[in-house]
Amino acid sequence: MIFVSIAEKKEGFAALRCGVALCSVGRPQVGGEPANLQRKELSIPSEMAGEAERLAAFVDIAAEFSKWLKEDEVTVLVSRAHPFRLNPLRYRDGHGLEFLLAMLILAFPEIRWFFGAIRGYGESNADTEVLDGFRARHGLFNLFQPQQAALFDGAGLRDWVRQCAKDAKGSDGTKKDARYIPRREQLAIAMDEETDYANLHAYAAYRFGFRALAISGREAADAVLGKKPFPQWGTPDLVLEDLFLNFPTGDHGLSDLEGVREKEFPVLEQLSPPIQKPSPPIEEVFTPVKEESSPIKDAYPRNEKRRHRILVTSGQSTEHSAKNRKYIAERRIRLLYKPLAGIFSIWGKSGLDRRLRWPDKMERKKKDAWITEVEKTRRGTGKGYVWPPDWREIERIERKERQDGDESKSGGHSSPGILLLIARSLIGRAKSMLAKESPSVEEAVRGAVLACDALELLGGKTPTTAAEALSLKHRFELHAECQFVGVEHHIPMKPRFEEIKREAESIARWFRPQEKDRASLNIRMELINQLIGILRAYNQFDEEQECLIRVRRLHNSLYMQDRKHPWRVLFWPLLRYSEFLFKSFSRFALAIFLWIGGLSGLFAWAFHAYGGAPGKTQNIDALPFGNAIGTFFGTAPVTSYGHWAIALSVLAIIAGLAHLGIFISYLYTLVSRR
Repeated sequence: MIFVSIAEKKEGFAALRCGVALCSVGRPQVGGEPANLQRKELSIPSEMAGEAERLAAFVDIAAEFSKWLKEDEVTVLVSRAHPFRLNPLRYRDGHGLEFLLAMLILAFPEIRWFFGAIRGYGESNADTEVLDGFRARHGLFNLFQPQQAALFDGAGLRDWVRQCAKDAKGSDGTKKDARYIPRREQLAIAMDEETDYANLHAYAAYRFGFRALAISGREAADAVLGKKPFPQWGTPDLVLEDLFLNFPTGDHGLSDLEGVREKEFPVLEQLSPPIQKPSPPIEEVFTPVKEESSPIKDAYPRNEKRRHRILVTSGQSTEHSAKNRKYIAERRIRLLYKPLAGIFSIWGKSGLDRRLRWPDKMERKKKDAWITEVEKTRRGTGKGYVWPPDWREIERIERKERQDGDESKSGGHSSPGILLLIARSLIGRAKSMLAKESPSVEEAVRGAVLACDALELLGGKTPTTAAEALSLKHRFELHAECQFVGVEHHIPMKPRFEEIKREAESIARWFRPQEKDRASLNIRMELINQLIGILRAYNQFDEEQECLIRVRRLHNSLYMQDRKHPWRVLFWPLLRYSEFLFKSFSRFALAIFLWIGGLSGLFAWAFHAYGGAPGKTQNIDALPFGNAIGTFFGTAPVTSYGHWAIALSVLAIIAGLAHLGIFISYLYTLVSRR
């Protein structure tokens, strides 16, 4: 563990040293020093003369953090901070520390951050309740709670920084610059004693719009879901939990949902209350209700809170199975069975892609006041997470603002330079993880988070860098799915292709109008080609074939869109037909059947048009069906009764040779890869 203390003055390090000393109590000692614990101190001035100095400071500090993260986990202690100044897009005099902290928080998702003195109380626009909430979640005393990984932003610090950028209004506000950045307003819990399962489930929740905690230990579970949970976590909105839970501490009986787990983790009951409360005793039915008694609330407030509980199980039978089935049915808890077929399968089979929905209220400026005007229902993601950005809606709001006289400038047609710098830092670290051998599941998940955050910060407005982040994100996800033995061998690729298409189109909109379609096709083809290499390395033959089929279609689409050769569109039917044949053997067989049937009908027409073939009507080769098969497969000579029959024979022979070549190519692909 590496503790990094950050302060503006030397006096600020004193309290932070005490915090580190308290954390080291009880640790094994090596040479009089705590084992596996390093201390670093970093001084950041509150005033920075120019933008170049601020950016140089970020680059230098980021280089140090990157070096330390390669050695061990890093925890940062900050002497003081003003939460509302944690905006990487706006520098204020006297708040150089907050400006740099905001950049570093976004650039290093895996680092835990804790703050000492919280500034902002007593100011004219201060929101005491919000500041108290920030202190409760990120105050220095949280250092002594059970450790929760920061990678999936469970505490919400990165979401806070994004909110500060999106909500900064006024003449020097950054609202327009950051309007496209998605937020994660809801919390998800992934609880499994197997760390890889917990990480993969937590990442699935994160990529679909939730802040997430990956819990693999009893202490961390008690802190969030136990009998005395820490109040800053609140009630999670989504829980993915292992049914047969057995933490390393030796807690037995947690697989009994109603008898043990509900009592040990009472917060879970708030996510999945029973549909109907049990009937009260008969004496209570006839007891007059006192006036001061509160009315009974809805027995199943799921529709109001929209919380979801998913149980993941391997499906084996135990002594608690019958009781668990009843408990699950009474609360309409969803069941997922291991092994799962990857990240998209987790979201699809749990029904979250359909059940999640939330109203998106967007603001616009009118007469120096921001009012809520637009409301849309978003589906399949956590609250606040709109991705890819809804550019049409954003542009519509900005047009109305300009009509209302709001002349404030936005970042224009590229991502803000600060966010681009942060994204490049994230992408650089992610690429370095792929430079070595295939990453482990934990490394792949971390790399996917880095690439995902970089992509979201860019919003596609810097297309080339955004396309690189998109590629890294899907490559890391595929590495995680292929490396993890808990994932099915056959991974569905269609949902991934659909998402790649949506995101590529969102990125391509920032190219000139004439090049949008070609840019989108190029991004998709390049990305899927990179996925093919990963699938080939892991011997995922069927998935590789799906990618090859998709790449072939994209390549043909690009070929036909070449403006310098417009005549290429004439080959559209042939190219699309070849794609149809290569897709599967069943389609190939269907095509052969249709060809023979069609040629039989045409030969019958030609036969009757010329009054039959004298002397050959008794031979099966002279029959329409025989002619069709013989000429198509090349076992019979050209039929000579009439010009139309000769033309049909030539057509059948050419079609047969073409299909034979395609069939041999398809078989070779199957045999060589299997």
